[in-house]
Amino acid sequence: MRDPYAKCILYAYCIQDAQMASILGISCIFLPMPRKTPSLFVHLRLKKDLLEKLDEFRFTQRFESRTEAIHWLLEFALKQNPKPNK
Repeated sequence: MRDPYAKCILYAYCIQDAQMASILGISCIFLPMPRKTPSLFVHLRLKKDLLEKLDEFRFTQRFESRTEAIHWLLEFALKQNPKPNK
């Protein structure tokens, strides 16, 4: 079966810069990457010093986004089976 989008659409992960695509005369439609499972949004407030530590960790460990770094940190912490002091 032939891909109907093959000639006219390049997916977002193929072209980083939409402006460059338009200069080259290529039609672009940015489609969301398929997700394995649906995700939910969580609004989180952090103090400035904690955000700076998060960003330092993110860049040191080369995570692509804060979200990816937070996911990794949460999963790692929860695997430690923490018990809060009551």
